[in-house]
Amino acid sequence: MDSQHLEQAYKELGLLIILVSIAVLTFSSLVFFAEKDAPEFQWTFLDSFWWGLMTLTTGEAKKRTARQRKRL
Repeated sequence: MDSQHLEQAYKELGLLIILVSIAVLTFSSLVFFAEKDAPEFQWTFLDSFWWGLMTLTTGEAKKRTARQRKRL
């Protein structure tokens, strides 16, 4: 990749990273507060953050707790 192209897209890439970060934090917070009282899902905020990050970056929405990720 030519450095000239990267320099031209620098602002757009920065904006993309900021928007994805805001979306991850927003959706992670919503999931955490929606699921925090559910007895079958004892999530921490970090679990919901991981879920939001993986869902927005891969498109695959699977709910897994930290213990379930360790078993994989």
